[in-house]
Amino acid sequence: MLLWLFSPLSSSAMFDFDDLSVTSGINDLPQGSATINYGLNEYGLDEYSSTDSSHQGGAVRLWRYTSNYNSSHMGFSSWGWLDIDDSKAVSGNSLRCVITGGRNSICNPCDSGGLIVNKKQDYLDYLSVGQNPVGTIAIGVPDIYFGNSTGSSNPMAMWPAVGNNRLSLYVKYPESLAGADRPGNPRVTIHVAPFTTDFGGHYYQFYAINGGGWTHLQLDRHPSNDNISGSDAVNKPAHDEGFIGRIYRFYVTANLYEGYTIPPHYTYFDNIEFWNDDYANQNDETINGLGISYNPATKFFQVTFNDKYRGRSSNPGMAKATYEIRYSLSEPITNENWDNATPCHIQATTTQTERVDGKFKRVSPDDYTTVWAKFALANSSDEMTFENNKIIHFAIKDISQNPENHRQINPALDGTLAGWGRNYDDGWASWDYENDNRVLDYIKRISYILSENTDLEVPSAPVGLSVS
Repeated sequence: MLLWLFSPLSSSAMFDFDDLSVTSGINDLPQGSATINYGLNEYGLDEYSSTDSSHQGGAVRLWRYTSNYNSSHMGFSSWGWLDIDDSKAVSGNSLRCVITGGRNSICNPCDSGGLIVNKKQDYLDYLSVGQNPVGTIAIGVPDIYFGNSTGSSNPMAMWPAVGNNRLSLYVKYPESLAGADRPGNPRVTIHVAPFTTDFGGHYYQFYAINGGGWTHLQLDRHPSNDNISGSDAVNKPAHDEGFIGRIYRFYVTANLYEGYTIPPHYTYFDNIEFWNDDYANQNDETINGLGISYNPATKFFQVTFNDKYRGRSSNPGMAKATYEIRYSLSEPITNENWDNATPCHIQATTTQTERVDGKFKRVSPDDYTTVWAKFALANSSDEMTFENNKIIHFAIKDISQNPENHRQINPALDGTLAGWGRNYDDGWASWDYENDNRVLDYIKRISYILSENTDLEVPSAPVGLSVS
């Protein structure tokens, strides 16, 4: 999708794949449209790029990237292609990334990694001469870039981020992308990395969430990490509301660079948009980078986001935070109607206790920021309403602090959550109480659209191959 459309939401601009022909059949080669070219980029990999000259000769693009670093820290080379699919989509068509193989620390290179595939035609060429190009071990990661080319003279030209405060996208990874539910801190499984003008940088937004269902990722003005300095982005750019509007390029990837399942495996992208949530009184400080996922087979949801502060074992007050998540089937949640929203039912996991009041905690102190929980709706009637209406509204509140005095830990939480809050009076140098204090009573919200294709993921076998 590299067509700019305007959605019904206020001040929103959407990437949409619906004008491109479905090419997910094995013999269907990807192609462009009246406004989109399909071809190869400077890396020799397939891409979709705009034909509009105002985009500086195709500066606004969507392309697959394969790392040449070949390391667990920076990523490994991956083989595969991009095409357009309609069997797995939130609505209409989606972008599909097919991974056929690649490299990792034990296969760098090796025969088990498969043959180099940079576009779909490469794959078909191998099959035509009786070669099987697909790897036989868990390997390969989709790295997809969206946005302007490096070196563009005006990276914001015709780019829809300007004037918006949210970047929203839906992704669907295989169920084998996992690790959020484990002892200790949840494993980061997905990250989105925006590049910005004016902030000198390249930032990361990390998500700890398991694959299997469609996941709605929402970026705000508070990224998890500043890749230039390697430190948490506590002050910059969190307090500048223009951060999202300055993004000119971003990539999305799975964070398990070694690979997480045997190829061929598939990742889908849909409903990518910059938009403006003009409901201003939200907590963009201690709750940032929300993600919600849903598995129709189990009817369980997952939530992920990042705390503002890393935990420190030497300072337990840093990591002791509690939250509450609620939902509405009729309207977006606000601070004013929060009490009318229904608490989610938190499920028992390795690190969370089952609760029906929507409350859950951040895991014990460790040097990380990610938060994860698994939950369900309150009853089967609400599940049916959601499945019929296809949309549900969520909001999260940071309930760590005493609402009468935010410097104190919340004394009103019951059960195992009692005493989980931030001790702002311990004098720790990195506390940002001035900015936290303004928003600790406010919600952070996100909506979730149910896919029009709710069948389970069962990869289809390419011609001449079988799927384990």
